[in-house]
Amino acid sequence: MRKLLTMIVALSALPAAVQAANLIQNGSFEESTSAFTTPPGWFNIGHTEGVLSYATLGLPAFDGDYVYVTGGASSNGFLSVGEGIGQTVSTTAGDIYQLSFGYTGENCPGCSTVFTLNLGAFTQDFTITADDSGYFRKAFTVATVDPYIATGGSTTLSFVLKSSTNYGNNDPIFDQVVLERIGAINPGAAPEPATWATMILGLGASGAMLRRRRRVAA
Repeated sequence: MRKLLTMIVALSALPAAVQAANLIQNGSFEESTSAFTTPPGWFNIGHTEGVLSYATLGLPAFDGDYVYVTGGASSNGFLSVGEGIGQTVSTTAGDIYQLSFGYTGENCPGCSTVFTLNLGAFTQDFTITADDSGYFRKAFTVATVDPYIATGGSTTLSFVLKSSTNYGNNDPIFDQVVLERIGAINPGAAPEPATWATMILGLGASGAMLRRRRRVAA
């Protein structure tokens, strides 16, 4: 019984010891300093854009030194509907994933912009409304999307401009994009360590009850 309890404690501790890995390559856009080259790991949609530094923009730093501005140097500040950035990652059908990212805008006075997040078949619109802090002064918002269940061996994530009241002065800005596997619902998948621990505990309790009944019967 002591050995069984030791196994249960060890298995129960595994999920806390193993941290989920970010499936997004270069999610913080730090692998390149080029304003005119597509960031490593990503693909541009409808145009070719690179990264800009927080220092160059005067934007309050959110994560690292570089940020992705959808209408940056290559576009001369002008972004068209349908343009954006994306990345395809390896996933497992039936597994559950959690997406989070930071976003803001150029923050031109009185402007608003809408971009669409696409994650596999899931889509969600986000509106960026300017505040009165001035150009490139609007703080980042951190968005966490509802858990996503993958349907295949790969999933494509993209951020695409949907509309803007000023296409030259309120482009969406992104940083710290994170996609992590958080579980599985696939009935054919192997149980998680915590599930194994529960099963073993249940079997141990059942065995103890059977032994007690046998003693009473004897």
